[in-house]
Amino acid sequence: MDNKEIGKFIKKLRIEKGYSQEELAKKVYVTRQAVSQWERGRTTPDYATIIELSKTFKIEIADIYAGKIVKKEEKDKIYGKVIEHIEKKGKRRFKTLITIIVILAVIFLGYYFINSYKSLKVYSLSYEQKGFEANGLLIISKKDSYLKFDVYDLEVKSLKLYIKEKNEEKEIASNDDNFIYLQQRNGYDEYLTYNNIDQKINNLYIRIELKNNEVYDEKLTTIKQFENDNLLFYIKQEIVNGENDIDAATYEIPSKIRKEFKYKDGVYSLEKQEKDKKINIYYSKENNTLTITEKIKNIEKNYNYNIEFKNLYYIEIENNNKELKKIEVNINEVQEPEKKEIVDYFIKNYKEVYLDEKE
Repeated sequence: MDNKEIGKFIKKLRIEKGYSQEELAKKVYVTRQAVSQWERGRTTPDYATIIELSKTFKIEIADIYAGKIVKKEEKDKIYGKVIEHIEKKGKRRFKTLITIIVILAVIFLGYYFINSYKSLKVYSLSYEQKGFEANGLLIISKKDSYLKFDVYDLEVKSLKLYIKEKNEEKEIASNDDNFIYLQQRNGYDEYLTYNNIDQKINNLYIRIELKNNEVYDEKLTTIKQFENDNLLFYIKQEIVNGENDIDAATYEIPSKIRKEFKYKDGVYSLEKQEKDKKINIYYSKENNTLTITEKIKNIEKNYNYNIEFKNLYYIEIENNNKELKKIEVNINEVQEPEKKEIVDYFIKNYKEVYLDEKE
């Protein structure tokens, strides 16, 4: 994907419609600064925003990614590149976080061997909203705590990180900027401790106040990335040749994917034709995802499945980019009949066929 060409095309479409950057931003639920960044070729919209742009400009998603109106026979090739782009963007997004985790884990190596078993925990913190993202890292040991949290692509007035319990808030850290940094020696009346972190981490919230007085107040997604609960020191993820390489013994490629799919640039792909249905399947070992696109006449159905967390994102659209249906659900927790029907179909036709032998 060419950022500059996409940006020029978005600007051209915006001007043709007579929209200001502010007006376009409101229509696709992002900030004016985000639109400006696109048009200057510094960033590209995420997939959800691309869908909103295609509705606003009444063109196809493939046209936006191509940076021009393309012929019908070229669209399938572009959609394949779009999937690869989404996978690579997700990998880049987490590369910095993974690198920080590894570096800081190495720094704490000496500390680990002195204090030994179960003395260090590392959590990733994240929150995503249309037009921006925020993430951070919390490292806590029996003696010290380290916290770093950043918000990107927003004009932030202040941040507040807090624990919410029984409708009461307990501030952990705050700052009048777009980042929070905290480093402290445990034992000085801190609220989060090594002993209670596992119980309280799931109640961690971020309050983001912007300079325009808009406020986001949301629960953070927290994932324990590491705990030295083995007698021998072991890091599940490591950086090899500049890339995030997931331990092969833990995430071995399923044999059906290895045998039937084509491999290119880190993505396994398979194209199928079933009667009037065209199917494209993509598997990424690095992002641990399975993505399926089904095209049936004028309907396109997209499934994106996170294998580790069992989360399924599904969106169904018409050729005119009208959104017909969208769900995001953990496949082990779904209850609503409509969602369950979609999940059951995905499990039967894709998960059981391509993944379950190795899960």
